[in-house]
Amino acid sequence: MKAYSSPQGEILVNFSDAHDLDVGSTALTTLCQQALQTLMSFPKRTALSPDVEAAVVALVETGACLHPEFFLCGPGLDMNNAIPERFVLLSPLGFSILETLSEYGLFAAVDRRSKGGRWGNSLRWKMCRLLAAVGMMIDGADQIDQVPPELWHDIIGFFRDPSDLRWRSGFLKSDEISTTCFREFTRALAGYLKDDILLQRAKQTRLSHNKSTTWKAFRKRPTPLQAEILSFYDAYASTSRSNPKVDRQIVMDLDKLVLQEGYLSLREAMRQPFTPNAFTEMYTKRLASRGSYLLNAVSQAKRFSDFILEEMHGHEAGAQYYPIVTEKELTHAANLFGERTRKHAQSVARAIPERFHFLAIQILKEGATGWPGRAFQKEMMIDGCLQTIYCPVLPTLLLSAFLAPLRIAQFRRLDSGEGDLKRFNGEKLAWEANTSPNAGYWARKGIVKSDETRGYAYEFIVSA
Repeated sequence: MKAYSSPQGEILVNFSDAHDLDVGSTALTTLCQQALQTLMSFPKRTALSPDVEAAVVALVETGACLHPEFFLCGPGLDMNNAIPERFVLLSPLGFSILETLSEYGLFAAVDRRSKGGRWGNSLRWKMCRLLAAVGMMIDGADQIDQVPPELWHDIIGFFRDPSDLRWRSGFLKSDEISTTCFREFTRALAGYLKDDILLQRAKQTRLSHNKSTTWKAFRKRPTPLQAEILSFYDAYASTSRSNPKVDRQIVMDLDKLVLQEGYLSLREAMRQPFTPNAFTEMYTKRLASRGSYLLNAVSQAKRFSDFILEEMHGHEAGAQYYPIVTEKELTHAANLFGERTRKHAQSVARAIPERFHFLAIQILKEGATGWPGRAFQKEMMIDGCLQTIYCPVLPTLLLSAFLAPLRIAQFRRLDSGEGDLKRFNGEKLAWEANTSPNAGYWARKGIVKSDETRGYAYEFIVSA
């Protein structure tokens, strides 16, 4: 039993794999043991009897702490589905959790699934089992607001695997149903606590894709070799101007290459020359295409290789290290994958380097809470008071320019035209008088002539 302090006194939590039935006397302990036997022997799909009700009350009122696996993946998994629900309703803490978190979307997934007719009832019973497990593993708190936040984090951590990327496989007996229950419970709890960190822990992160390790899993659970490569990557990423996603793939490919060469340490591997064209050959075998993408990948791998080599020589003067990707291999890759087709009819390059393109999008997406909120402000009269508010028009225009293949002049043509005297009716394919309250706005401002339009359609007037 782990103890936590609270204003109401000490709170005990059972994180073990056994029940804590030490409730004050031998007679009460025996009563709890008999109550558990009654619950386990009661048949499924049968209305609960008074004996079962009395057994649940006995375990709740004596302060027994049941181990959390009991309801979810232990012997209690074969128990009548209505019994965990009685634990939730009769336990003061269980009922408080149910009542409070329901307001934060605890059963939102159940409602959605029920309407769609897809295992909504199974999800509801599984959620009751999770609430019963949480309510009966805690002793010393009767209301959810008496439970300190760090205790909630420890409980969620108990259900997560050591990497904190996924839910523990032992609890996922029903696959998607169990995953959904843990996710919705954690989301509702995070909403109640207003805890963004807890919200992030609700995720079930994919560790591999098509048998390949994902970047999150690579970073979260690195081997010693991967940790060594990541230490160089973190320093390299702060100066690299290339696409971050491409850099990350090269990092994971380098891990495979070093293992392929028969080494468990990057420094050990670089003390002798690599197999000629090893990086290029690995890409050639894995990818069917033979285009400029592969040449770009080998080129970026060489830049990362040169960075590692420079760092090693800078920290270990006099030591002999060899590059992972040599200049000779880059030339070989250029001969294999170099551009041999005609030039593109239009530009395919970014207006700014890939890395800055990526960062610019992230900055513009910050909206009112970030740089755009400070740079794009406008004074407006609101309820008779002059207030400075965030104006999203220009930031949205700039963000759209990064996302859509249009020039700024083309975006301007997407204006609604609500300030023009005339507007184009797309259904009738004809021009008509604009009856909008803002009609004639641009003309009154003297920005355009009365017969000019600024909307998405342009009227060409042919002079006689």
